[in-house]
Amino acid sequence: DDGSLHIRGGRSNEVAFQVNGISINNPFGNSQGVGLATNAVEEVSVSTGTFSAEYGNALSGVVNFVTKDGGRNYEASFRTWTGDHFSSDEDIFFNIDERDAFNNRRAEWTFGGPVPLFGNKLTFFTSGVYQNDNGHLYGIRLYNPEDLLFVDGADFRVDPFGLNFSRSADGRVIATINPADVGPSGDGAIVPMVTSEAINLSGKLTFKPLNNVNMTYDVRLDDGDRFPRTANGVNQFRRYRFTPDGRANTVSQNTSHAVGLTHTLSKTMFYTLKVGVNFNDARTSVYEDPLDPRYVPVPNNTISDLSITPTGYVAGGQSLSWTEEKNRTISAKIDITNQILPNHELKLGGEVAQHRLDLNSFSIIYDENEARFKIPTPENDLDATSFSFYRREPVQGALYFLDKMELSKRFILNAGLRYEYLDTKALYNPDLAGTVDEGVANEENLLDAEPKQRVMPRISLSFPITSEGIIRFSYGIFYQNPTFRDIYRNPRFEDFDFFFTPSFGNPNLNPQRSIQYEMGLQQQFTDDIKMEFAIFYKDVGDLIQSRRVVAGEVAAAREC
Repeated sequence: DDGSLHIRGGRSNEVAFQVNGISINNPFGNSQGVGLATNAVEEVSVSTGTFSAEYGNALSGVVNFVTKDGGRNYEASFRTWTGDHFSSDEDIFFNIDERDAFNNRRAEWTFGGPVPLFGNKLTFFTSGVYQNDNGHLYGIRLYNPEDLLFVDGADFRVDPFGLNFSRSADGRVIATINPADVGPSGDGAIVPMVTSEAINLSGKLTFKPLNNVNMTYDVRLDDGDRFPRTANGVNQFRRYRFTPDGRANTVSQNTSHAVGLTHTLSKTMFYTLKVGVNFNDARTSVYEDPLDPRYVPVPNNTISDLSITPTGYVAGGQSLSWTEEKNRTISAKIDITNQILPNHELKLGGEVAQHRLDLNSFSIIYDENEARFKIPTPENDLDATSFSFYRREPVQGALYFLDKMELSKRFILNAGLRYEYLDTKALYNPDLAGTVDEGVANEENLLDAEPKQRVMPRISLSFPITSEGIIRFSYGIFYQNPTFRDIYRNPRFEDFDFFFTPSFGNPNLNPQRSIQYEMGLQQQFTDDIKMEFAIFYKDVGDLIQSRRVVAGEVAAAREC
């Protein structure tokens, strides 16, 4: 359990997160891209299963946060708490019996009210949250990164020569031997292994120049620094449990801006216009600079060569992986609502989003001939090196129409239709297996990905059975764009001469699909207690998956 939100058996990235109707999902993995302080939230609505045609790009559910507005009076709040993790399984969780009242601490504040000189026409609301959590998993610093493991048959020795590493003025690695430094040099300190520190700031301005016009501006800042349990596909807690200074940490900076306008045209008609821009930046590495002089040469540039068999723990060394993902998303959305008759409401709208995704991912290489670290690029053409870099600018859009009708004063029918568009703007190889021998990256084997267009009907019917209870039926088809991190994988179509098994993304994948039926009963008992019972059927298809293919003479020879 990683703490992610799963709805109706779906994956965690099948949920669309919105703030005041604007998406805050990070398109790399379709996860929530910007954190939101709980003390800034006025209301949370969760639409599960067969949600209406107003929402899209989600298979399982939609979560929409509505942020607080400033009031007529100045109001402020502050609260804090601290604590630690407790468990009776002391034989499983090392060091869990050592109590630290400040192991997990959090502070929150809010302040809002009218802006001076504007009366009640312009108000503001601000909030902030700081949290520092050292977790419940611990390691021991038995080894430092320079304490490299040497294996001689069945003999395992840690730093038998007393190696020390430094840098010359031109960046070359200088190794010296000091017999006094032979063996492990760790201080034996107990180190928290899975930690996080984050600060989240939110602000909102609300301007009401006229009775029928409401304007808002939202800003959210979310900065974090954490040592994740898993990074770049590696269980860091286990691998670096006794060399904790060798694990990578993730530094993230996320920002979201949104401007909204609600204009009431008449008693029966109004529209909302929203424009937003999201920035996501996350780097996972040991040091910010990939050529940091603190990096230590690792045998064969492979950290697993330092593993103490069969434990999987490493003695010395550091993670040589360096990955940075940057995203900028600009989006716009319009919704028009018209109550054309007392029992008939029409709603239509559209949205468009343009992403700019930048990836830079590689494993730092130590060149023994030149005695220096290098960043792999096509220019230096290092053999059998996995690295990836690209800029992609996919575009997506949607239109929807929703008709809400009250029939016979008892039945409520919602019928809608949604259209979605996606252009990944990238090349793909339609026949990887058939072009292995001649080269999967040859230009004549690559095609432009085709734009994807889908139409989705949505319908629901509800009717009351008591004054506080209703029965509802619903049906819908739902699509979700493939995660860009997967479909843009290995953009150079590099096969490394099948020295190891390469992976290729496919920007021409169809959107993921689900067809859902639902029947539910809802009963309100009191103002605070409500019961809901639902039966649903969910048929999913075109989910992203990886499959292994052996094709061509070169690949077959390697396989043998």
